[in-house]
Amino acid sequence: MNKRRISLFAAAAAVLSLSIFAGPRELSSGPSALDKGAEIDKLFARWDTTETPGGAVVVVLDGNIVHQKGYGLANLEWGIPNTPETVFCIGSVSKQFTAYCIALLEARGKFRLEDDYRRYLPEMPDYGERISVGDLVHHTSGIRDDQMLWYLGDWERGELHSAQEVIEKILAKQKGLLFRPGREFDYSNANYLLLGEIVRRVSGMSLREFAQENIFRPLGMARTFFLDDFREVVKNRAWSYVRGEGGGYRAYVDTNDLVGAGGVHTTVLDMARWNANFDDPRTGGQQIIRRILSRGRLSGGGETAYAFGLEHDVFRGRAVIRHDGSYGGYKAMFLRIPEEKFAVFCAANADDVDTRRVCYQAARIYLGDRLPPPAVTPEPRFIELPAAGLNALAGAYRNTRNQDLMVVSVKNGRLACRINDAPEVEYGPISAGEFRPATPGVPFSFKVVKSDRSTRAELHAYLDGRLDHIYEPIERAAPSDSNLREYEGSYYGEELSATYRFEVKEGELYVRFKRAPKSPLRPMVKDQFAAWPLIFDFFRDENGRIQGFRLGRIGPQGIPFLRLETVAK
Repeated sequence: MNKRRISLFAAAAAVLSLSIFAGPRELSSGPSALDKGAEIDKLFARWDTTETPGGAVVVVLDGNIVHQKGYGLANLEWGIPNTPETVFCIGSVSKQFTAYCIALLEARGKFRLEDDYRRYLPEMPDYGERISVGDLVHHTSGIRDDQMLWYLGDWERGELHSAQEVIEKILAKQKGLLFRPGREFDYSNANYLLLGEIVRRVSGMSLREFAQENIFRPLGMARTFFLDDFREVVKNRAWSYVRGEGGGYRAYVDTNDLVGAGGVHTTVLDMARWNANFDDPRTGGQQIIRRILSRGRLSGGGETAYAFGLEHDVFRGRAVIRHDGSYGGYKAMFLRIPEEKFAVFCAANADDVDTRRVCYQAARIYLGDRLPPPAVTPEPRFIELPAAGLNALAGAYRNTRNQDLMVVSVKNGRLACRINDAPEVEYGPISAGEFRPATPGVPFSFKVVKSDRSTRAELHAYLDGRLDHIYEPIERAAPSDSNLREYEGSYYGEELSATYRFEVKEGELYVRFKRAPKSPLRPMVKDQFAAWPLIFDFFRDENGRIQGFRLGRIGPQGIPFLRLETVAK
């Protein structure tokens, strides 16, 4: 019996088993179902070999599994294939399970989302403004991402093995926030690490134990758990692989076992059982389902797209619930389109598998005839503008939120924009104050807006008709070699327990620390340099001597580093 026939028999058996679990419904069958499954196979063709890692996917339509299959190898050393029963780490897809635990405890009266998080985590800093448990859930707390702090500091991944250790050695040392709580959305893994610790302290059980008793066991998710001990032997686990510099795959070896922001290990079939709980809740009830789908609200008005570990989106005129994740070589994506009773979950053990693309393509394949046709965007009708007007827009701009550098030049009557080191994108004018992309596949448009702080205009970037980013004009610095040498020396950051060293080499400034970028720092404005995603904002004393710098956001929200000479004094 050949491999294709074996896989078809296995798929049929699993469809029957899950049909019984989800309730009796007519199963999709016939050539069209097989053809659609073959289209999914094509998405994984590159990885469905006996020499590469790959992944697994499950598709649910109208309450039944219509496609389930593994691709490539779970273990390259032993040649073990991926199957629908293979266990994968799913990275940040885990957040919805942490949030579900929070919703269950809230419903039982253990706490309120409006409670100050320091009521349960008193060792966290008091920033002078209340951060609620809900701010953690919806990523509106302003707390810095612990994984970015790991990267910037002297710690090694896997060095700390509990949320308590991360709080004590990293998060409790942070003296500032990214923004005032409740005012903005900024995705931070620290929020969900802290939520996992709140579950432990409030319930008296570890996050793993609480989720096992209240979610995974009631739903029959026998292969799903939070991995909170990296030494644990996990049956049928896929190994994690990343692309090496030579093009081949290398094993990603890790000792991380922190849970909350990530840590869930599961199979695609178990995720189909999880999906069924949204339609027919077997744990928590409809009250909890409504709660976990509720969006975050900003204190200044408006909602975020982020709910309880799930994101709201729209695809082809249909509301979508989704979340993706990645860790090491693991990739994952969970996507639901409730109106169509459709769901897909894809997990991979190769870092070059685009699980997001697989899921959205699966939606197109299975729902193509049930969805409104894609909106046809008419080709923009560009006009000619006077050269003087275009040239006035040329120059450097800085993103007011994340400090990205955008350099604008004029080419053939259009604006050529390059953000950081990304490829150049051209925008053509449709009026004197609005530009649409002339480069295919670009979703943003720009509007020219008068600036209150500069004689040059700002460029406001719009996505789907909404203001997404503001680029303010800057006069980009051009420091000489002697200017650059003012920044040379070593600087210590107490909040990161790290020392950074700056040196000038061949007329360019470099920063040296454990995981420093290899490229030189690019000058922004005076005393400010960048190496995406890092911003170094130097400050001087009253005599004009460099005293230190702030890492990250400009101003007091950045992480302070002081020149070691200054510290010694």
